[in-house]
Amino acid sequence: MGYGDIPRVINGVEAGYKEIFAYDSGKNALVLPAITLMAGYGVLEAGQAIALNGSSGGNVGKYFPYDPTATATGAILAAARIRIVADGADSTAVWVTKGDSNKADVGDNLYAIDADTAASDLGLITAIDTTTYQHVDVITVTSNLASTYTVAGFAYVMVKGYDVCKGILKKTVDTGTGSNAKGAVCDLVVSNAILYSGALVNVDAAALVDLSATAVGQYTILK
Repeated sequence: MGYGDIPRVINGVEAGYKEIFAYDSGKNALVLPAITLMAGYGVLEAGQAIALNGSSGGNVGKYFPYDPTATATGAILAAARIRIVADGADSTAVWVTKGDSNKADVGDNLYAIDADTAASDLGLITAIDTTTYQHVDVITVTSNLASTYTVAGFAYVMVKGYDVCKGILKKTVDTGTGSNAKGAVCDLVVSNAILYSGALVNVDAAALVDLSATAVGQYTILK
């Protein structure tokens, strides 16, 4: 191999061609058009379960990924989670993964969750420090993050509304990551469709209930 040769290029799966509708059900699906997705959540695939920001300020009314709340482990592919990198210290400072703080804004209402402690309301974000430290960000909230929330317990915080599924993302979009993230606009499938279950992302039993949907074999039926 000569100097500067590249041995191979690995290309990932082309998510843009992903099909979520079974047969021709997409023609009659009830779709909420042009919803605004919050910035900072990276690429969201077609079929992603989507929640609605229920905060009193900040990004209220915008959409973001639904969280499959049954299991709070590091093995869950959950784009909505803002991972905590330091154990809670009964203070209003929440130390999180660098860049993840861009998944929320001042005025958003945060909840804390981990494998060993029930979800708790941390109140509104009053400040987000992304400049003091090069390796972590610090989110300041109005209610203390208890010491029971730990890194060992896979602790994370998320925006209010994370636990209610409002629909299924129709197409793959990129909401961006980091400080330059801009969010995205996409259509949301809400009912009257038959979807391939294998094409859905984070549609758990609770999400099926929220959507009045039924899983039948390889299909998910939205009524």
